[in-house]
Amino acid sequence: MKKNYFYYVICACAALLFNCSKTENTSFSGTIKGLSKGTIYLQQIKDTLLVTIDSIQVNGASAFDFNLQLDEPDIFYLYLDKNDGTIYDDRLEVFLEPGEITFSTKLADFEKMSKINGSENHNKFALYKKTLQRFNLRNINLLQENFDAHKTNDTNKIKEVENKLSRLQKTKYLYTVNFAIQNNTLEVAPYVALREISDANITYLDTIHKSLPLKIKKSKYGKQLKQLIKERKKQTK
Repeated sequence: MKKNYFYYVICACAALLFNCSKTENTSFSGTIKGLSKGTIYLQQIKDTLLVTIDSIQVNGASAFDFNLQLDEPDIFYLYLDKNDGTIYDDRLEVFLEPGEITFSTKLADFEKMSKINGSENHNKFALYKKTLQRFNLRNINLLQENFDAHKTNDTNKIKEVENKLSRLQKTKYLYTVNFAIQNNTLEVAPYVALREISDANITYLDTIHKSLPLKIKKSKYGKQLKQLIKERKKQTK
């Protein structure tokens, strides 16, 4: 019995020392100009659910500071509840990585005016999304044209617009593949493939995965991309 008791004590101490050794290695701080009252949440998707990692009550000062332990770069969400009685608050997708990261924006234009320093993954992701917005806007306009053509039963116009939609989608896929390959040393590369072109031709996904160095293949999103390719290949058999 004594042996078992001491064994459990040693295990408990070892576990405690291990947890203590995992110190916070990431500082995510910033300011939201114009914010005087509200709650700032740092959130992350875990097991398909959006969960709150930390939160800060704002009452006067517009600054915030989150400290966390990151094993690798990962996607988080900065959510602002302005406590103004409206259901339309703001949630910003941020790619955090170990180190010191600073953030600044304005309350009036939370996402558009946001700036992040200290995360190379986030800066590359922001550039990608900026280009992606142009694809999305063009897609919306074509969908409206398609809708109008169906209303008037203009078969020639319908076919023309559908061809344009198909070409636009292919261009978007190729842009994403090119972006991922050019930035294959960053975790954002497999992430954009999973986020935007998971339904693309398996060749595109394979091309991205094969371009990744070993470090990125072993990352969270590198592993998820490999699993997606494996599942897609099973479906085609």
